[in-house]
Parts: sequence; C-alpha cells; structure tokens
Amino acid sequence: MKLLLSLICALMVSGLAWADSQEPKLISGEQQSIGLWKAEDCRKLSAGSGLSLAVSQGLLEESKVLNEDGKKREAGKKIQAALEFSQLATNLAANFRAYCKP
Repeated sequence: MKLLLSLICALMVSGLAWADSQEPKLISGEQQSIGLWKAEDCRKLSAGSGLSLAVSQGLLEESKVLNEDGKKREAGKKIQAALEFSQLATNLAANFRAYCKP
C-alpha cells in the first residue's frame, strides 16, 4: 500500500511538473464559444486521466499478489476497483478529446 501511495505521489508531482513546462495555447474567442476549454482545465483533465490509470495499475498489481496468496475474494475486489478507475480514465480522456482538441 505504501508503494502504491508513493507511486501515485510521484506520478502527480511529475505530471504537474510536465504540465507547468508546457506552453499554454491561446484559444481565440471564437474557439471558446464553440466549447473548447482553457488550456489549464485541459491539463487538469489529462493529469486526472493519467493518475486514474496509475491507480488502476497499482490495484491490478495488488490483486495479483492477493491472488497468489490465495485471497481470491479480495483480489476480485481489487480488480473491480481497477476497472472503475480505468473507466474513469477513459471518461476523462473522452472529455479531453471533446472539449480540448480543436
């Protein structure tokens, strides 16, 4: 569990550093009026999607360990949680495509 939390924190910090280094694109008034979001909001969507995938991966790794230890029920719960985080990442990515790509 400590490893998962460390991994999540490391990914968040590296994602934030990457987002800060990116030059934001200026969105014209016309583009904003058709539904495109601000660059800052789009970076948050992207970071949220990546974080959700990282959490999903960590849960799958925990599930594998639990399965090897014979704890099938707990492993199944971890897999279900991983699927939910994966779906969240997918939804965030779909929103990014819909609202952040001109």
